[in-house]
Amino acid sequence: MPKKKGKKKGKKKGKKRIAPEPPPYYAVKLPENYLFGEVIGKSLFAKNDLEDEAQRKVDGLNAKSLTLDLKKMQLDELPLRLHRLINLTTLNLQGNNLFSTERLFSILSQCKELVEINLSYNMLNGSIPDTVDNLVRLQKLNLHGNEITSISSNLSRCEMMTEFDVSNNKIAELPVEIFDTWKDLQTLSKVVPPHGFEPRT
Repeated sequence: MPKKKGKKKGKKKGKKRIAPEPPPYYAVKLPENYLFGEVIGKSLFAKNDLEDEAQRKVDGLNAKSLTLDLKKMQLDELPLRLHRLINLTTLNLQGNNLFSTERLFSILSQCKELVEINLSYNMLNGSIPDTVDNLVRLQKLNLHGNEITSISSNLSRCEMMTEFDVSNNKIAELPVEIFDTWKDLQTLSKVVPPHGFEPRT
């Protein structure tokens, strides 16, 4: 039997794909003695040095220590054994690279004597978790300049709060419960409180 002649397959006609324009090119002048990776290497070494210094600060304290200043140390994780500082009252973590609110407060919530925490200018994102309610002595909490989107209503159980700063975040509103329980609140930044609320002076 003679073979049936089939139709010749031709190329399908379609729209021509237009390649995207390449990004603009900017010439960079490097110093004569520049070595590949030198800048990155120096940055990493500097970061490691700061992290080591932060760890030495923590390890140099004991359970009776009250104050710890770890600002601008390029930390993306809290130093080991910080949770052992059970009598710590003041903690400054301003200007680091901390990003996980869940992980952060799971550790800080073990330091139940904390009165003042400064977490401004980090990279914190997501929600302040329920574990924050362990910090019942907390009076001052600075969260300015992060990417936080919401706050657990459990924060209202920190009834001694006098200063609370959530400015420059992504929070649309605060839990209404805090305005019923924070009787001594003097300073509230960023979020507009319910109608009729006036911080005590």
